[in-house]
Amino acid sequence: MSGGLARNLGITVKTLRENADGSVDVNVDLTEQFKDWFMYMHGLHTWDEEAFQAWFLKSLDDFIGD
Repeated sequence: MSGGLARNLGITVKTLRENADGSVDVNVDLTEQFKDWFMYMHGLHTWDEEAFQAWFLKSLDDFIGD
């Protein structure tokens, strides 16, 4: 996701940290509006961090590719 697109979605990347094994940790801020949209789109009544992480990683992988 490009910076502008992510911000428009209500996602702000706070930090990126590369690990010794080559993996990367991404820390993001989410707006309440994004959380409401995400819960609505996924049929959730409460926030589900695990569901968000799975969606975020898949979206990031789809954007970047293998």
